[in-house]
Amino acid sequence: MHASLLPKYRGAAPIHWAIINGEKETGISIIKMNTLMDAGEILLQKHLAIEAADNAQTLAEKLALLAAEALIESIKLIETNNAFFSPQDETKTTLAPKLEKKHGVINWNSNAAAIVHQIRGLYPWPGAYTYHKGKMIKVFKARALDYPETNPGIVLAISKEKIVIGCKEGAVEISELQQENGKRMGVRAFTCGHKLHVAEHLG
Repeated sequence: MHASLLPKYRGAAPIHWAIINGEKETGISIIKMNTLMDAGEILLQKHLAIEAADNAQTLAEKLALLAAEALIESIKLIETNNAFFSPQDETKTTLAPKLEKKHGVINWNSNAAAIVHQIRGLYPWPGAYTYHKGKMIKVFKARALDYPETNPGIVLAISKEKIVIGCKEGAVEISELQQENGKRMGVRAFTCGHKLHVAEHLG
């Protein structure tokens, strides 16, 4: 059982990389194991839409339920001699390598949508993060905004509910974050205890 629509996202972190890469759909694959990584013949696949609000944790929970359905259905196919296995199309193979902490570094020279995909895909671990005056800030919730100017890493606006950071294309509106050695919190609580100002640079 593998948490992707094989041959896409073979490897250790298929759920995370599907979100990071902005996929709209993923699913479950039931395969016959062979000596190669996630390359066995496919018995059954079930598809699942990736919602805009999904992160790696919520998507994993949804896929776990779908996997249970797929497993029961697969067992019935085998029991009734209706199990037919199809080879994977090797030309469509993509990889989902093991996550490392370095994958969490936010590059503000990316476009806003890609950064938000990264934040969602790396929750809860390793988490997406940036730096302010040498201290790490983890970002847990954010959304992409259209913004006419290019201001990578620049704080564009701060209010009680949001912090807006410029990107190469668009801007990222942050609503939940955590400074190094601090607690996870909303922007209102964060701005009460941490000095962050418009026009400052993150990264």
